[in-house]
Amino acid sequence: MLQLSRQIDYALVFLGELAQTTSPVSLSSLAKTRNLPLKFLEQIAAKLKAADIITAKSGPTGGHILSHPPHQISLNQVVSALEGEWHLTSCLATGNCFAPTPCSHRPIIKKAEALLRHTFSHYTLADLTPTKISSVS
Repeated sequence: MLQLSRQIDYALVFLGELAQTTSPVSLSSLAKTRNLPLKFLEQIAAKLKAADIITAKSGPTGGHILSHPPHQISLNQVVSALEGEWHLTSCLATGNCFAPTPCSHRPIIKKAEALLRHTFSHYTLADLTPTKISSVS
């Protein structure tokens, strides 16, 4: 089955919450309300912070906020922050095919990857708000 990692899934939940508010969001409160593992959220937050997608605010009213307006952060930026340079197959990542002769499906997979990258680049965190989600489906 082809699917996004749980890390990306949880990050989108987290960032969807941040996209709906200008107040800092606590990881512990988000973990409780969304039933997500806190330690995993902390790892995700560290990667998103390193990629300048979120900022941490200290103190009793601290938490995390977006570093930029939601409409300026693409889903592709999020996926890349968490996964690094990503590809659908290893041959697209390395340019080397494991098969002794060229396969017939590589051009199709390459096109599918390009379409997925285009889609992830087209949508932003602003599209994760409830009113946008119903219009995307």
